[in-house]
Amino acid sequence: MISTQLPSIASFPPRPHAAPLDWQQYARAFDQFIMDPASHVRFTTPSQHTAFTAFLESSHYGTANYELVTYGPIVLGKLLRGDDVSELLPGLMDYYNREIGIFFNGPSDSRSEMWYLMYANALAAHTIRRWGAQYPQWLAAWRQSVETLRQLAKRIDYDFNHQGYDFRTGQPWTDRDIYRQPDAIGGYAYLMLLGYEMFGDVNYRTEAETALARYLAFSDNPWYEVPDGSMAALAAARLNAYGGDFDLHKALVWLLDPNAALVAGKWGEHEVNGLSRGWRFSTPESAYSMESLMILPFILPVARYDPRIARDLGCYALHVAANARLFYSSFMRGAESRADLSPAIAYERLLQEHEGHSPYATGDFQGHKSIYGGAYALWWDALARSTDDPYILQLDLTSTDFLAADAHPTYLYYNPWPEERRVRLNVGTGGCDLYDVTEHRFCGHGIEGDTEIELPPLGARVLAKVPAGARQLREGHRLLVNDIVVDFLVNSGV
Repeated sequence: MISTQLPSIASFPPRPHAAPLDWQQYARAFDQFIMDPASHVRFTTPSQHTAFTAFLESSHYGTANYELVTYGPIVLGKLLRGDDVSELLPGLMDYYNREIGIFFNGPSDSRSEMWYLMYANALAAHTIRRWGAQYPQWLAAWRQSVETLRQLAKRIDYDFNHQGYDFRTGQPWTDRDIYRQPDAIGGYAYLMLLGYEMFGDVNYRTEAETALARYLAFSDNPWYEVPDGSMAALAAARLNAYGGDFDLHKALVWLLDPNAALVAGKWGEHEVNGLSRGWRFSTPESAYSMESLMILPFILPVARYDPRIARDLGCYALHVAANARLFYSSFMRGAESRADLSPAIAYERLLQEHEGHSPYATGDFQGHKSIYGGAYALWWDALARSTDDPYILQLDLTSTDFLAADAHPTYLYYNPWPEERRVRLNVGTGGCDLYDVTEHRFCGHGIEGDTEIELPPLGARVLAKVPAGARQLREGHRLLVNDIVVDFLVNSGV
């Protein structure tokens, strides 16, 4: 396995100075706070559904102003954790505009910035992907959304270099050139691929391939907001698994680009490696909790499709897992804007320097602490679990792969130490076989309960848990176990 694929990650030390946060603790605190009526975060909409305010405390705090980019991360995060979300689910359709036939970030919207349009539809589609069988009307709404997006793309000739689109006038719009969002075509490619995976219409796959090729054909990094680049990277990995030849490396380099969104180095005495800036022309000496925490859940599955990237993704994840502590009051006493607000909620923004403090935790235009960004603690709870070494995480590569209908449980383990390390994992009862995706071989058979795995120095392994003695089938460079692909690059020479 190639040890380093991404130049930006090569600049990180092998491990952060601080150990990763206990994301289970932070997720529990976040969940308890937002679900408590006394917090005034959760409220009932005019349609008698549950919604959540986006900030503590903004002009909209405690009012009937709500967004899908807040509702979606909360519901999906709770779903990933295994929580009962049945009482929250009906609220999803509040964001679907039946007249226009598409999901919006706001319940009464008819125009949208490009990145909001792509990300809101991704969050809606992911919820439908998990629960669509129970709500057939949702599947119809999502399919119409895919069609509406495809019509939009054709109407603008795949030129997403606009601030947004007005569905009432049928025209794109841009207030100022700095708000142009050309990377939205990367998010569009992902949504078309998701449409293909859910409905089997090959036209959607063709759309995805066309759009992704255009995204990767930019001569310079087109980033405006990280969700679109995150979705584009996973789309590239998935399409390559079908035999495509998309430049996954380029997509990841753009996403984790220190000259664009990625933050690296130290602010004051605090490491900030792995955190992420906001949109392209936001204050460059700043980082945002939403952007910092949402990237990993989207790109973790890339390591299952191409384990050569596992070491870099593991290193990146470890740094974010530790350095995101700077968004929380517990670590920023004396260097924060609203110490009176709940420590369970992450600040929206981190400034490199403010009023003699470096860094300084604060908000942006509307509030101080971010429900929409802090919600990703729920995702990290589900995806990043500790092992018996506090610096070695078990990272779940399948739970947030909404492109895949089925997958065997697959995990990434990154060793940040200069010597071999062994960690214990529990594989449960009933017996399983372990498959090493990084080395393309089985490494254990008939295993139950606790077992130990060896991790190479400063390296990573991707391990899949499959039923013991299950049926195997090789199709080209793919290995299937019980008709589910477990390795996309077997016998490929990489």
